[in-house]
Amino acid sequence: MGYEQIPRGAKGFFSPLEQRIALQPGMSQVQTIKTLVHEIAHAKLHDPARQAPEGPKKRREKEVEAESVVYVVCQHFGIDTSDYSFGYVAG
Repeated sequence: MGYEQIPRGAKGFFSPLEQRIALQPGMSQVQTIKTLVHEIAHAKLHDPARQAPEGPKKRREKEVEAESVVYVVCQHFGIDTSDYSFGYVAG
């Protein structure tokens, strides 16, 4: 995991080819945690090396899954992400 300037307004990304997570620097502590959990969820759920037999999922489905993990994990630790997570999943 590392910090780097990410184009197109993204807060972070997981690169399956490089097996790495990058985060946008300068975010608040809570946004950094939310983004890191989101990207870890992608790394665990959507790594092509662990692809389900039915084939790859659509991007929207992957995003809903990752952000749902963010909501559950953060709620467990007392971090309210509903303001961001609900809108992200709805979009």
